[in-house]
Amino acid sequence: MMSGAYTDPSETDYIKAKLHSIMDYVNELQLCYDEMLESFGQFEVSANERIKAFEEKLVNAVNYAKIKESEVSELLALHNEMSHELRREERIQHNQAEQLLLIEEELKEAKETIEKLYTELKKVDGKKLKVLDYDIDEISYVNKLCETIKELEIKNEKLQLERKHDKKEISILNDEIQLLQSQKDSLTSTIENLQSMYDEVSEQLKSKCDSAVEKNVLLMQQLADSNRQLKCARKRSSEMEAHYKKSFEKAQEEIDVLRKTGKTQQSSDRRATHKRLQVLTQKVSHLEAEQSTAAGKLQDTENVLASVEQEKRALLHKLSTLEEQYSILLRNNSQQKLELSHYHSKLKQQHNQYFTLKKEYDGL
Repeated sequence: MMSGAYTDPSETDYIKAKLHSIMDYVNELQLCYDEMLESFGQFEVSANERIKAFEEKLVNAVNYAKIKESEVSELLALHNEMSHELRREERIQHNQAEQLLLIEEELKEAKETIEKLYTELKKVDGKKLKVLDYDIDEISYVNKLCETIKELEIKNEKLQLERKHDKKEISILNDEIQLLQSQKDSLTSTIENLQSMYDEVSEQLKSKCDSAVEKNVLLMQQLADSNRQLKCARKRSSEMEAHYKKSFEKAQEEIDVLRKTGKTQQSSDRRATHKRLQVLTQKVSHLEAEQSTAAGKLQDTENVLASVEQEKRALLHKLSTLEEQYSILLRNNSQQKLELSHYHSKLKQQHNQYFTLKKEYDGL
C-alpha cells in the first residue's frame, strides 16, 4: 500500500506535464490563428481600399464617357445643320448661275438687236426730214434696249458680288468643316485614351481578382489545417482527460486505503500520508482549473473560426459583385465601340456627299 502511495506524485506530474504540453499546443494554435486573422484583416482592408478606388475610377470614366457622348451628339447635330445649309447655298448658287446664263443670253440678243438697228439707222437719210413713225418707234425701242442692257449689267454686277460673297461663305463653311474634323479627331483620341484607361483598369481588376482568389484558396487551406489541428487537440484533450480520471480514481482509492490503515501506522507515517494527501488534493484542484481554462480557450478558438468563416463569405460576395461590375463594364465598352463605328461611317458618308457636291459646284 505504501509503495502504491509513493507512485502517485510521479503519475500526477506526468498528467500535469501532458496538460502543459496540451496548453502549449493550444497556445501555438492560438498564435497561428491570430497571425492568420491579422493577415486576413490586412488583406481585407487593402482589398476594400482598392475596390473603392476602382469604383471611383469607374464612376469618373462613366461620367466622362457620358460627357463625350453628349459632345458627339452636339457635333453631329451641328454637322447635319451645316450640311443642310451648304446644300441650300449650293441650290441658291445653282439658280443664280442659271439666271446668269439667261442674262448673258439676253445681253447677247440685245447686242445683236442693237447692232442690227445701228446698221439700219446708218442706212437712213441723215436729214431727218423723211423720218417715219416706224423709225421713231425703232429709236425708242433702242433706247429701251439700252436701258434694259444697263439694268442687266447692274444685275450682273450684283450677281457677281453675290457670287463672291457665296464663295466667302463656302470658305467659311470649309473652315467650319475643318474645325469639326479637328474636333472629331480630338474626340477620337479622347475615346482611344478612355479605351486604354479602361483596358488598364480592367487588367488591374483582373490581376486583383486573381490575387484575391489565390489568397482565398490559401486562407481556405489554412482554415482546413487549423480545423484538423483543433480536432487533434480535442482528441488528445479527451484522451488526457480519461487518463486523468483513471489516475484520479486510483489516487482516490489509495487515499481511502491510507485512511483505513492510518490507525495502525506510526504518527510520522500519518503526518507524511496527510502531507501527501494535501499535495495530491492541491494538484487535483490545479489540474481541474487548467482543464477548465483549456476548455474555455478551445471554445474561444471555435468562435473566432466561425467569425473567420463569416468574413470569408462576405469577401466571396464582394468578389462576385466585382465580377458582375467587370462584365457590365465590358458590355458598355462594346456598345460604345459600335456607336463610334456607326458615327464614323455616317460622318464619312456625309463628307463624301459634300465633296461630290463641291466638285459639281466647281464644275459649274
